[in-house]
Amino acid sequence: TFDHENEESTMNLARIYLVTQRYSKAEELYKKIIQAKPYDPGVYTNLGLALYNQSKFEEAVSMYKQALLIDSNSAFRYINLGQTYFLMRDS
Repeated sequence: TFDHENEESTMNLARIYLVTQRYSKAEELYKKIIQAKPYDPGVYTNLGLALYNQSKFEEAVSMYKQALLIDSNSAFRYINLGQTYFLMRDS
């Protein structure tokens, strides 16, 4: 479950897992965070990155699209989505 009292710490831990390439741990935490913060496009984007780096491309696309539905003003999210589609064509 998500600890609302330690929300910032949980977000930081998820980011640490992401940047230290512990993608399955990051995925697990971001999925919990989404339950508490369903309107935060950054959480969906970061979950997409964790999924992408585990070659879970279809799931990553879904997360990037959800992030773009919430906030379509991020070129970074479009780049991630396009890069994922590019890699999917080879698989």
